[in-house]
Amino acid sequence: MGDDKLIHSIKAGAMGYLFKDAQPEELVQSIRTVYAGEPALNPAVAWKYLRKMSGAEEPPKRSAEALSEREVEVLCLLTQGKTDQEIARQLVLTDVTIRTHISRILAKLGLENRVQAALYAIRSGMVSRDETQNSPLDEHSGAS
Repeated sequence: MGDDKLIHSIKAGAMGYLFKDAQPEELVQSIRTVYAGEPALNPAVAWKYLRKMSGAEEPPKRSAEALSEREVEVLCLLTQGKTDQEIARQLVLTDVTIRTHISRILAKLGLENRVQAALYAIRSGMVSRDETQNSPLDEHSGAS
């Protein structure tokens, strides 16, 4: 949802916002939160608008130390270009669980998408460039 649409939605009375890949539990909890009269806003969205309203240009990047071991595993596999399904198979988890981990990684690091997360992992040294060479993209391009 674009910035204007979200702002118009809030002005029209919306009390919450979730990403489309939200877990069913997150959806139910958000409905309960709004029903109780409190706003339900995804943390990444909240940070974005708080920064925007305060005039801060750059989001305050949080440390990778805030990530759980499982989130670090997911992030490392993400840098290899693996899909949610491939990561789920490798870690013996569901696709939905992987999407939840990715959403939490983005929120904790103050990032907006998986490409930014992959770049963050490489630039911060969490993942070496050699570790990204296991990418399925390499298999399709003929690179080794």
